[in-house]
Amino acid sequence: MQGQVSFNYSDHDGFYRLGDGNAAFLTRGCKASNTSIHCYRDSTNLNLALAPAGTQLRDIADASLLNYTSRVRTPQTGQFVVFENHCGRYAAARIDKVEDYTRGDAVDRLTLTYWILENGSDDFSILS
Repeated sequence: MQGQVSFNYSDHDGFYRLGDGNAAFLTRGCKASNTSIHCYRDSTNLNLALAPAGTQLRDIADASLLNYTSRVRTPQTGQFVVFENHCGRYAAARIDKVEDYTRGDAVDRLTLTYWILENGSDDFSILS
Protein backbone atom coordinates (compact mmCIF):
# COMPACT_ATOMS: atom_id res chain seq x y z
CA MET A 1 0.00 0.00 0.00
CA GLN A 2 1.34 3.42 -0.87
CA GLY A 3 0.11 6.92 -1.55
CA GLN A 4 0.58 10.63 -1.08
CA VAL A 5 -1.52 12.71 1.30
CA SER A 6 -1.79 16.37 2.31
CA PHE A 7 -3.56 17.41 5.48
CA ASN A 8 -3.74 20.24 8.00
CA TYR A 9 -1.59 19.03 10.89
CA SER A 10 -3.15 21.58 13.27
CA ASP A 11 -6.59 19.95 12.94
CA HIS A 12 -7.73 16.92 14.99
CA ASP A 13 -4.99 17.54 17.57
CA GLY A 14 -2.42 16.56 14.95
CA PHE A 15 -3.71 13.01 14.46
CA TYR A 16 -3.84 11.42 11.00
CA ARG A 17 -4.42 7.75 10.14
CA LEU A 18 -2.58 5.93 7.38
CA GLY A 19 -3.81 2.47 6.34
CA ASP A 20 -6.38 0.31 8.10
CA GLY A 21 -6.85 -2.94 9.98
CA ASN A 22 -3.58 -4.55 11.09
CA ALA A 23 -1.81 -2.05 8.82
CA ALA A 24 -3.29 1.08 10.45
CA PHE A 25 -0.91 3.77 11.69
CA LEU A 26 -2.34 6.54 13.84
CA THR A 27 0.24 9.28 13.40
CA ARG A 28 0.51 12.53 15.33
CA GLY A 29 2.40 15.68 14.41
CA CYS A 30 2.68 19.34 15.30
CA LYS A 31 4.37 22.52 14.15
CA ALA A 32 8.14 22.72 14.12
CA SER A 33 8.98 24.98 11.15
CA ASN A 34 8.31 25.28 7.43
CA THR A 35 10.99 22.64 6.74
CA SER A 36 10.33 20.13 9.54
CA ILE A 37 7.51 18.61 11.60
CA HIS A 38 7.46 17.15 15.12
CA CYS A 39 6.20 13.53 15.06
CA TYR A 40 4.95 12.01 18.33
CA ARG A 41 4.11 8.52 19.51
CA ASP A 42 1.95 9.89 22.38
CA SER A 43 -1.64 8.53 22.26
CA THR A 44 -0.95 6.62 19.03
CA ASN A 45 -0.58 2.94 18.16
CA LEU A 46 3.03 3.17 17.05
CA ASN A 47 6.71 3.68 17.71
CA LEU A 48 8.69 5.90 15.39
CA ALA A 49 12.23 6.31 14.14
CA LEU A 50 14.10 8.55 11.73
CA ALA A 51 16.04 7.15 8.82
CA PRO A 52 19.44 8.86 8.55
CA ALA A 53 19.54 11.99 6.39
CA GLY A 54 20.06 11.14 2.73
CA THR A 55 18.44 7.72 3.06
CA GLN A 56 16.29 6.57 0.13
CA LEU A 57 13.42 4.08 0.48
CA ARG A 58 15.56 1.34 -1.15
CA ASP A 59 18.13 1.81 1.65
CA ILE A 60 15.68 0.78 4.40
CA ALA A 61 16.26 -2.97 4.11
CA ASP A 62 15.69 -3.76 7.81
CA ALA A 63 13.43 -1.17 9.45
CA SER A 64 13.62 -3.05 12.77
CA LEU A 65 17.23 -1.87 13.20
CA LEU A 66 16.28 1.82 13.39
CA ASN A 67 16.16 3.64 16.74
CA TYR A 68 12.60 3.64 18.13
CA THR A 69 13.53 4.76 21.66
CA SER A 70 12.12 8.30 21.73
CA ARG A 71 8.59 9.63 21.96
CA VAL A 72 9.26 12.45 19.49
CA ARG A 73 11.31 12.79 16.30
CA THR A 74 11.60 15.80 13.99
CA PRO A 75 12.16 14.86 10.36
CA GLN A 76 13.20 17.49 7.81
CA THR A 77 11.75 17.87 4.33
CA GLY A 78 12.98 14.95 2.21
CA GLN A 79 13.68 12.74 5.23
CA PHE A 80 11.95 9.45 6.07
CA VAL A 81 10.20 8.72 9.34
CA VAL A 82 9.49 5.02 9.92
CA PHE A 83 6.60 3.73 12.01
CA GLU A 84 6.08 0.35 13.67
CA ASN A 85 2.49 -0.20 14.78
CA HIS A 86 1.15 -2.35 17.63
CA CYS A 87 0.67 -5.29 15.18
CA GLY A 88 4.35 -5.27 14.18
CA ARG A 89 3.70 -3.75 10.74
CA TYR A 90 5.96 -1.06 9.30
CA ALA A 91 5.30 2.12 7.34
CA ALA A 92 7.75 4.64 5.91
CA ALA A 93 6.78 8.23 5.19
CA ARG A 94 8.86 10.75 3.25
CA ILE A 95 8.23 14.35 4.29
CA ASP A 96 7.59 16.10 0.97
CA LYS A 97 6.46 19.55 2.09
CA VAL A 98 5.66 21.39 5.32
CA GLU A 99 3.59 24.57 5.22
CA ASP A 100 3.31 26.86 8.25
CA TYR A 101 0.83 29.74 8.41
CA THR A 102 3.01 31.59 10.94
CA ARG A 103 5.79 31.65 8.34
CA GLY A 104 3.81 33.00 5.39
CA ASP A 105 1.84 29.99 4.15
CA ALA A 106 -1.96 30.09 3.86
CA VAL A 107 -2.47 27.09 6.20
CA ASP A 108 -0.59 24.52 8.26
CA ARG A 109 -0.25 21.60 5.83
CA LEU A 110 1.91 18.50 5.69
CA THR A 111 2.40 16.61 2.43
CA LEU A 112 3.98 13.18 2.62
CA THR A 113 4.39 10.06 0.53
CA TYR A 114 3.99 6.80 2.42
CA TRP A 115 4.55 3.09 1.93
CA ILE A 116 3.02 0.40 4.19
CA LEU A 117 4.33 -3.16 4.36
CA GLU A 118 1.09 -5.04 4.96
CA ASN A 119 2.69 -8.50 4.94
CA GLY A 120 4.68 -8.06 8.16
CA SER A 121 8.04 -7.52 6.41
CA ASP A 122 10.46 -4.82 7.53
CA ASP A 123 12.23 -4.57 4.13
CA PHE A 124 11.31 -1.48 2.11
CA SER A 125 14.09 -2.15 -0.42
CA ILE A 126 11.82 -4.63 -2.21
CA LEU A 127 9.45 -1.77 -3.15
CA SER A 128 12.03 0.22 -5.10
